[in-house]
Amino acid sequence: MKRSQIKDKLNFISTFELTNLKELRKQLATYGYTLNKPMKKKERSKCGEVKNLNNFYNNKNNKDGKSFWCTKCNNDYHKEWHLVFLSKNI
Repeated sequence: MKRSQIKDKLNFISTFELTNLKELRKQLATYGYTLNKPMKKKERSKCGEVKNLNNFYNNKNNKDGKSFWCTKCNNDYHKEWHLVFLSKNI
């Protein structure tokens, strides 16, 4: 099946046959396509920005399973801590 035929079929399906997301996923799977779920986001507690969950380390002790700080804030904190720690011990 050509790409244009698939696109036409998906347009037809999306306008007439589908009533919910599960049906759309099934129809797309029959043609070898997938529909990814939207990425969940979280506000960073240290700097207040909103980022995707894949920018947070895993932490099973938190409700959402992710750390409070994003990876960038966490790495910056640990770099600063090591510099302070090393300067005290020299």
